[in-house]
Amino acid sequence: MSAARPSLTGMYLLTDGALVTSASDLTLASGCEFAFLRVLDHRLGWSSDPLPEDDAMLRRAAELGGAHEERMLERLRAEHGDALVAFPRPEGRDAATLRDAAEATRLALAAGAPVVYQGVFFDETDPALPFVGYADFLVRRPDGRYRVVDTKLSRHVRVTALLQLAAYHEQLQRLGIPVDDEVELVLGDERVETARVEDIAPVFRLRRARMHAIIAEHRAEGAPVRWGDPRYAVDGRCPHCEGPAAAADDLLTVAGMRLSQRARLVAAGIRTAGELAATPLRPAGCDIAEPSYAALNLQAALQRVAVGADPHAPPPVVVTDPRPIAALPAPSPGDIFFDFEGDPMHRAAGSAGQTWWGLDFLFGWVDADGRFDRCLLYTSPSPRDRTRSRMPSSA
Repeated sequence: MSAARPSLTGMYLLTDGALVTSASDLTLASGCEFAFLRVLDHRLGWSSDPLPEDDAMLRRAAELGGAHEERMLERLRAEHGDALVAFPRPEGRDAATLRDAAEATRLALAAGAPVVYQGVFFDETDPALPFVGYADFLVRRPDGRYRVVDTKLSRHVRVTALLQLAAYHEQLQRLGIPVDDEVELVLGDERVETARVEDIAPVFRLRRARMHAIIAEHRAEGAPVRWGDPRYAVDGRCPHCEGPAAAADDLLTVAGMRLSQRARLVAAGIRTAGELAATPLRPAGCDIAEPSYAALNLQAALQRVAVGADPHAPPPVVVTDPRPIAALPAPSPGDIFFDFEGDPMHRAAGSAGQTWWGLDFLFGWVDADGRFDRCLLYTSPSPRDRTRSRMPSSA
């Protein structure tokens, strides 16, 4: 069995008009409310604008995340054998199918299964806004309580991941299943991180209440979300924001612009990138530091020059400090071209059976004879233990 990975958002309508939401919807709404509402508009049939597709990096992350989950599943299967209960993702999206899958999960937990994989929750406490959840792993502890365990490719604990675990923890409580006080994340480097539910549950409830309020308000208005609506928070540079921000010539299209700076510029009367480019002097009342304002103005002006220019031509450049360039030595036959890259999602097996996670540095250089060399530096599970691997050279 291959590990199933949830899509970015699970929102969909049932035949009676009820809107089903999932933990991944809460993740999306917590990151960018505008993006969440764009997806909601599609689910409601209010918008035909195409949603952005996952880029190659996201597809690769999903692939590696599925493999990470599969390794966890195989370890638990080796430990518990056929006692591990694994559920397939329900094929139908009607309420009856979801109820049956959720009941099968409840029965497996009530019977004391040591591990339930991809357990299904379907909560119709609010019939107009039911919740569906697919928990990676529900693991029975020695004291009989179940712990919610999830695998995440990230090597750091993210708040959005904890919100998902809090959602599944609440579902176990709703069903009357004994549940552990902690939830657990197995990170991409195989480290295990735990968190106390009492610390994350208040944030989860607050974020969920905000998501539900957005849904109710938006459905009552009956119109697609518009860019620039001040009621809804934006990420600004997520795939859902890029197109609308560019169409509106939003300040966020200026490279290096922060959301806090955008808010200050809008308060000072500058609302678009074009207006910023045409305002070299910081407006009265704008509390952005003068050097920062000058840098943003220059960046906006350069971007205006680049619009419509030959895409194969070098981008417009202004040298603000010539001293670093003037300090460069004259060209020499001994010069080398140096390349410096990294790949945080790279995995490799070490000689002792350990896993090297993350290609931190890829040094590459071309010498005067045109010879190419490179050297890899991996980060091991221990920050004190690193290994270097010299790769063969090629012309």
